[in-house]
Amino acid sequence: MGDICNRSHQTPLSIRGGIEVDPNRYACTVLEEARAALAKLNWVTMAFSKRHLATLLEELQTIVNRMEAGLEDKSDYSYARDRLRETRAKLKELKAEKAELKAEIKTLKVVVEESKDTGEAQEPNSTVHDNEDSSAEEVPQ
Repeated sequence: MGDICNRSHQTPLSIRGGIEVDPNRYACTVLEEARAALAKLNWVTMAFSKRHLATLLEELQTIVNRMEAGLEDKSDYSYARDRLRETRAKLKELKAEKAELKAEIKTLKVVVEESKDTGEAQEPNSTVHDNEDSSAEEVPQ
């Protein structure tokens, strides 16, 4: 039994019941065998052909189920890659934001340290700008 689907690789044949059987047959191979069985169908071979066609139909169903599972796996892989790409982009943004916030915290610590060095009394929730004299500013009338 040769495969007519022009496989890209050769799988070794196994022998079952004295018949060489390809363990990884393609759907087109099974369909070709079913067509050949239908061509030879007559009253004498009716019982055998019926069992043979039923077996081929089940084999074809198994092959198609594997194909569908493979397509679903590819779809899941593609979806996972897309999510990974989006997550990495978001992570990059968050890391940049974290770096900016660290720089801002460092700047604020320097300002607090400078105010401690000058000896100014700061209340717990005050900022260095709270002590600036705002009375010097003119209020527009």
